[in-house]
Amino acid sequence: MAEIPMLHPAAVGLSAIRGLRNGSMRQYTSVEFTRGWPGVDHFLRQLRACGYVRPSGVGPSYAVLDVLDVDEDIVQDYDIPTAAAFRYVKRKLKLRVVDVDAELAKIGRSRASEPEQNTGGTRDA
Repeated sequence: MAEIPMLHPAAVGLSAIRGLRNGSMRQYTSVEFTRGWPGVDHFLRQLRACGYVRPSGVGPSYAVLDVLDVDEDIVQDYDIPTAAAFRYVKRKLKLRVVDVDAELAKIGRSRASEPEQNTGGTRDA
C-alpha cells in the first residue's frame, strides 16, 4: 500500500470532482475549514484511518478530493476509492453539485462564449 503524502502547507479547504459513466465530469462545491490547515488535516486523518482516501494515481477511483488554498486553487489531491467513501465525504462536507451555468453567470460569461470543444471528429472548412 502506497503511503499517503503529507498535507500541503497552504491547504485551507476541500472540494471534489468525479467522472460520470457518460464521460462527463461532475464538480462539487468547495468547503473552507474555519480552522484552516488544522481542520483540513484533522478531516484527512479521519478519512485515512477509514481507508476513504489514498494517494492519487494508485489505481481506479470513484472520485478525487481536491485540496484548496485560500484562492481556491488546487494544491494537492487524493483519490476517493469507492462510492461509499464518496458518500461519507459528501455528507460530512455537505457538498453540492456546482451549477456551471450559475458560476459562469457570476463572472459574466455564458457557455456560448466558451471555446468549442474538439470532439475528435472532422469538420468541413
